[in-house]
Amino acid sequence: MTRSEGMPQSENIPVRHHYIPQMHQKRLADTQGFLYRFDKRFPERGVFRTNPKNNFVERHLYDQHDEDGTVETSAEDILAVLDGKANTVIQKIVESARCDELPDLGIDERFTWDLYYYTLYKRTSDAMRRMELEDEQIAEIISRVIVEHQVSDGAIVTEQERTNLLGANMRQTAKVRGVLQVGAVFKLFSSRGLDIAAIRCSSGCLVIGDNPIINYNLCNPERVILPPLEGWLPVSHDVAVRPAFTRSEGISLFTKDEEFAGLLNDLMLRQSTTVVGRSREVVDALSR
Repeated sequence: MTRSEGMPQSENIPVRHHYIPQMHQKRLADTQGFLYRFDKRFPERGVFRTNPKNNFVERHLYDQHDEDGTVETSAEDILAVLDGKANTVIQKIVESARCDELPDLGIDERFTWDLYYYTLYKRTSDAMRRMELEDEQIAEIISRVIVEHQVSDGAIVTEQERTNLLGANMRQTAKVRGVLQVGAVFKLFSSRGLDIAAIRCSSGCLVIGDNPIINYNLCNPERVILPPLEGWLPVSHDVAVRPAFTRSEGISLFTKDEEFAGLLNDLMLRQSTTVVGRSREVVDALSR
């Protein structure tokens, strides 16, 4: 889908791109659908109530640019389809965990989960800013864009036009394509079993941040964080999921307590700029 000439950007074209989908955030919200937010960049604001539509969102984050400068928005559409499928799988995982049961995931459902987890790892605003693409990687992706254009339109791209493609717009496009491409890390995730943690505690409140998957290299570069906490992704206020790094198959369900939830929340805040959760008290305690 592309933006037609003369079409207003606000007409039928999403410009606010959520890198943590609203459906995911809603599973961590309170019974009224609200979340409590703390942003380390603005500590003076304290903890305040917010709506999922206003969290973890950036304008034009997944826009791509054709060689003539036209903005192409199909990446957001592709991610929206994936989010919709993942929503059904996450619902199944959460409902099963709350009943102390293992989810019966079919092959397609497991593929959807693995792809969602893998893509969420790469699609955040912070992850895209950290993405270091070498010039040869950029050139390779742009070459594919040129070939696609020439095949579809029969146009010949000049050397000057090719040079122009190495500008900021095409670097943005290369990063977006990098988010959508499936690589070796996906194969690693999909080759492992699944660990599911069901939180049983009075607060029952996991938070999620703008770096939503626990990565101890992010939250503590000195690597004093214990690796067993690596990879957890909160999928609701009381359930978290990760690849089973020590096991190649099967699904395991672990019952965890408030101490475990507190550890994950502390790490989430450490590696993120912004965190949200359903409990003002929990988020407020983290902010201090």
